[in-house]
Amino acid sequence: KIRLLFSGTLAESTGIFESIQLAKALHQKEPTIALVIVGYCSLANTSEQIKEAIEASSFISFVGGNELVPHNQIMQAIAEADFGLISYRLAPHVENSIPTKLYEYLGCQLPILLQDYPQWTEICKPYQAAIVLNYSMPDIDLILQQIKNSKFYTRLPENVTWATEEPKLLKVIANLLKDSK
Repeated sequence: KIRLLFSGTLAESTGIFESIQLAKALHQKEPTIALVIVGYCSLANTSEQIKEAIEASSFISFVGGNELVPHNQIMQAIAEADFGLISYRLAPHVENSIPTKLYEYLGCQLPILLQDYPQWTEICKPYQAAIVLNYSMPDIDLILQQIKNSKFYTRLPENVTWATEEPKLLKVIANLLKDSK
C-alpha cells in the first residue's frame, strides 16, 4: 500500500476535505492508495462531515475527531506513512504562517504532497521533500507518476526540529530580558 497521512488539526481551513477528495481520486486510479486521518477536530459538526465524507471509503481510516490524539500517536502515524498531505486553504490567516506538520514531516523525512504555496515550497525545495500540486485541480496521473518515480530527501533537512530552534529562541528571550532592564 501507499499510505497517505493527514495529521494535526482537522478543519475546513486546514484542507481536510480537499485531502479526502485527493485521496479518493488517487485511489480510483491506483487502488493501493490508502489514507489515514489522525488528529483533533474542535467542531463536532466538522467531525461529522469528515465521517460522512469517508463512510463509503474503506481505504480511509480516521483516528481522533472529537478526541485529542497524543502527539506520540501522531508521530507514530508519520513514521508509518509514505506521504504526508498539506493542503491548507489559502486565506489571510494562513499568509506568512508555516504549518507545524511541515516541520514534523521534514524532520521525519516524510515526502509531502504539498499545496502550491511559495513559502512552503521554498522550505521543501532544497531537500526534494515534496510534490507540489494544486489541490483544487490536481493532475492525478502526474501525481501518481511522481509518487512512483521521484527521489525524495536527497539531502537531510536542516533547522526543522526543536533541538536546532530552541537555542535561537532562548537567545532571543535572553536579549529581550536584558533589554528590558
